This record gives sequence, structure tokens and C-alpha cells, in this order.
Amino acid sequence: MCIVSTGYNNNDKFRIEYSLNSIFTQNYTNYKAVIINDASTDGSDEVYRKYFEFYQIDKAHYTYIKNKERITSLENLYLATINHCSKDSIVVTLDADDEFNGRNVLKVFNWGYTTKKSGVLYSNYYFYQPPTKVKGGFTKEYSENEKKNNLYRDVPMRFSQLRSFRAEIIFKINTDDWKDD
Repeated sequence: MCIVSTGYNNNDKFRIEYSLNSIFTQNYTNYKAVIINDASTDGSDEVYRKYFEFYQIDKAHYTYIKNKERITSLENLYLATINHCSKDSIVVTLDADDEFNGRNVLKVFNWGYTTKKSGVLYSNYYFYQPPTKVKGGFTKEYSENEKKNNLYRDVPMRFSQLRSFRAEIIFKINTDDWKDD
């Protein structure tokens, strides 16, 4: 399994630490995390480096990348997958200001891919509104009316930030398809 976590200026209210803790305390250990600091200007780099050092995170479990300039989230995901994930791995995305809810998230994803032979999985979500409000959301299909009238942005969120897919999907994409004409 390959976790790709990207972030820009997430050094606020310990978001980086929460996110990293949720990765490195998973009960499933057959993974590598690709942590991408997308040219943050708020001191995030120092937080990442201190975290890895303080908790003595095994370098076999992660690669840390600090971009010199910002690039798109999709480009970060593509480059991380092609350069740091094996073709037969499962890629799990986690934004740097998000966190896994519980210590068995990767076990559940592994089960979904090995037992159910899934190609893509995504999950429900929680949305935190300080100080104590928590909203939950559940995945469900868009209605025919929403699809027909292109109302995707006008209805409540239907999917979470936590998405996963088989890396082989990315490896099949022709690099010319990523270029602007």
C-alpha cells in the first residue's frame, strides 16, 4: 500500500501532526507513505522534519518531498505514484490537513482490495467545525436529475477526501495526456 499525502501551508492547529500520527500509528504496517510539502511558506517543512526526527519514523516507511514551487494536486499524485509506488500497490490519498479515523483504516482498505477485488474505494467522511461541531457525510450516488443537469457542485458532498485506487491505473495513462495543448 502506498499513502500519498500532499499539503500546502498546513502548519495550523497541529494539523500536520494529527495527519502524520494517523498514518504512522496504523495497525497495518505493509505500507510506504509519500509525504509531499507543496512549497509551503508557513514553516510546515520544519514541522515535518521535527516530527520524523522526534518520533524516529523508520525511513523505510516514508519518503518526504519538499517541492521548490507549487504544482497541482493531481500532478503531485501522479508523480508520487509513478516515482514512489509500485505498479501493483494500492494508492491511498490523504490530504495533509486530514486524518485517518482510527487505527485500522489501512486494514479495511487492504481487505476491500484483496477480498472484494476492488479497483477504487472511497469512504464516508467527518467534517469538523470548531469548536465542537462534527458533521458526518455518507457516500451515495448522484441522482439521474443531478447527473443530467450537471448539478455536482450544487448538492451536498458525496465523497470524501479519502480515496484509493490501484496504482496500475495511473501507470496506464499516457504522459502526453497530462500536457496542455
